[in-house]
Amino acid sequence: MAQRQRRQNHENHTWLLIMLAQLYQQVDRMPYKPPVTLGISALCLVAHLQPSAVALVSLDYSEHAICLAPAPIIAGGGDALLRLVGSAFVHGSDSHVYYNIASFIFKGVQLEQAMGPQLYAMLVGTMLLLSHGLVVLVAWIATFFGYTGWYNSCAIGFSAVIFSLKFILTQNGGEGAVWGVRMPNAYVTWAELVLIQVISPHSSFLGHLCGICAGAMYVYLWPIARVMLAQQQIGGGRGGRGGGGGGGGGRGGGNAWGGARQPRYTYAAGSSGTQEDADIAEALRRSQRDAGMGRGGGGSAFRFQDEID
Repeated sequence: MAQRQRRQNHENHTWLLIMLAQLYQQVDRMPYKPPVTLGISALCLVAHLQPSAVALVSLDYSEHAICLAPAPIIAGGGDALLRLVGSAFVHGSDSHVYYNIASFIFKGVQLEQAMGPQLYAMLVGTMLLLSHGLVVLVAWIATFFGYTGWYNSCAIGFSAVIFSLKFILTQNGGEGAVWGVRMPNAYVTWAELVLIQVISPHSSFLGHLCGICAGAMYVYLWPIARVMLAQQQIGGGRGGRGGGGGGGGGRGGGNAWGGARQPRYTYAAGSSGTQEDADIAEALRRSQRDAGMGRGGGGSAFRFQDEID
């Protein structure tokens, strides 16, 4: 593996540079340039083309030294955190890094514009730690059933995070396509999980699956946590009802958030139903329309890249 890595550093990246030039043209046409998404994409690219320029990767040029490997992580080696986080930014080939970057940009521009850079960066960091943590956990649990393949595996790439973002983006209804086959968005991520494993058997099925699970935990568990937190805040604020000027006890008065009305919560499509969620959903639709990457818009290359993840 180390020999292959050194050879890769000296190979001609002509195909990658041509594809990146085309990708740059599409990014340049975007009305919103997502700083966090583009920054992470640049880090992945630099780590691939010049690993010594990235402090974490420069510790060792070999992929085995930084890959997501459950066995050494559970053993508690000094490189456990490096493997858990740094493995996401390392890729095995030009095509691997390009398609991951292109797919990540397509998803990131929608979420980052809707959430804002700060919240979006927190989301990406959470999805990275959660998805990779799930890989380690599931691999460890599998050993109790006599299967050690996942426990002794070694994976690299940003795919787990991409799958988590894909799952989050496809929970707003509508339809999507996987290699030209249209289906409800709720099934798109699962269809891609199976398709990628068929056309690329050596890809990390566990990593992709755990990425989906991380996205599902965000979609379905985070709204419940918000409801519980809201109930605690409301309960804590009841003692102050009738105090100070806002008329909190009156209809339409103040609430625990200091706003004019209490948010309404529902559980439809994993959404909390607050105005914040409605704003995010609308921003996603507006981003797709403005960037020309929605249904029937944009270049076919971007859609193709999104479909194959």
